[in-house]
Amino acid sequence: MTSIYRSLTRRLSLAISALVILVLIVADLAVDGWIEEQFDKSMLEKIGLLETLVKEDSSGVEFDFAGEFMPEFEGTGDPEYFQLWYNGEIFEKSDTLGMVTEDSLQFVSLPLDTFHLEDQTLPDGRMGRIGYIRFVPQIDSGKRADFYKKNGDTPRGTMTLAYAVSSEDLHYTLWLIDGSFILALILVPLVIRFTVKNTVTYALHPLTELNANISTLSLGSENLTLTLEEPVEELLPIVNGINRFIAENSRLYEQQKRLTSDIAHELKTPITELTALSEIAMRFPEEASLEESFKPEVLSIAQRMKSIVTSILTIHRYSYKSLVCSDPINLETLITQIIDNHQPERVRLLIDEDVERDVISNQFALESVFNNLLTNALQHSKSDSTVVCSIEKFNHRTMQVVFSNVPSVAYTEKDLTHFFEPLWQKDKARSSTENFGLGLSIVSVLVTAIGGEVKVNLVDEFINFRVLLPIHVA
Repeated sequence: MTSIYRSLTRRLSLAISALVILVLIVADLAVDGWIEEQFDKSMLEKIGLLETLVKEDSSGVEFDFAGEFMPEFEGTGDPEYFQLWYNGEIFEKSDTLGMVTEDSLQFVSLPLDTFHLEDQTLPDGRMGRIGYIRFVPQIDSGKRADFYKKNGDTPRGTMTLAYAVSSEDLHYTLWLIDGSFILALILVPLVIRFTVKNTVTYALHPLTELNANISTLSLGSENLTLTLEEPVEELLPIVNGINRFIAENSRLYEQQKRLTSDIAHELKTPITELTALSEIAMRFPEEASLEESFKPEVLSIAQRMKSIVTSILTIHRYSYKSLVCSDPINLETLITQIIDNHQPERVRLLIDEDVERDVISNQFALESVFNNLLTNALQHSKSDSTVVCSIEKFNHRTMQVVFSNVPSVAYTEKDLTHFFEPLWQKDKARSSTENFGLGLSIVSVLVTAIGGEVKVNLVDEFINFRVLLPIHVA
């Protein structure tokens, strides 16, 4: 099972650790290179300084070296070494070479004006680095005339200089830096892991709180609103969505409770009547007049119960389902047939000239919808009034069929909101034995199942039921 917490922790830890490790490795290489570069640069500067001390004039080559200014070539503390060869022969050595058994540096033949570095073991046994350079000794500008006058075009000799210094401090520093980086490579992922885990835990706390609040919710609770102590921007859409879902389910729950109560009430009356008729028939078995009325009464009661049960089953069968719309239907013909089966003298049919009469829809659904709406209009209108049925074009994608009548009782806007609820009746006493408040619920379910919409509104003294249907031309 996927875990958001584990996934976030693992991915963030790996990503951040990889990035930090990469930075550390690059930094380690850069620092190591920079330190070695500085070490070599300091060697090159010292060689350049020693090179400037070698001078040549008409009397010969001279090395103008003063040990008091360069004690590293004189003392025993961290000694450094140099050696000069003139035309391949040893010319000068540092005093430090006289303090060790191996009192000479290795000679390396180089091209003129070439600098060469290599790692070697120093005469004192330490690890070190030696730099070589071959050059022609310089001549002071004031002595050049005398020199060339005496020597003419005679080829000049070359000087080879070797400078050696211990690299143990350098390697110690590099190892210390590398060790620090290795330690950082070990500790950084652990620190990142710890930090990420705590950060993710803190960041997911509102989600944990939300889950805890959801687990305490119940449709029987008085307060069904989900809230967070500290609102979180990312969770607000979820909280609002859950609250809408809770409100809808709470409404459906209350509606289901009312529906259950209404069904029990509707069935209780015919059951009571059946019980009473049965008791009377059993008490007076020989009464001929009872025989004549008993069977029709029982049949009438049974038919009422069957009508209630059938209507309820129809509502549940087609709720939240879609019906296939593939039947070619002529609306004018269909509605005319339904009107003829009721009271045609009380109904007037109006059809817009430019409206499509032939459509593709579901025959059963449209027939049931129009039949229920017409029956409802006739039963709940004044006996001397006319019911108007009109087929109109709503827009280029939708048409509407409107049933209008003058209701026999006064309705309010609040009443209209309950019209399509199962078993809702204006008459709280439910004195009617023919109407159960299921017809309009069936209309709403079937219209929704074919992709339409049904609305009701009051205009002056008329109540209008509008069925909006998508246009599928046959």
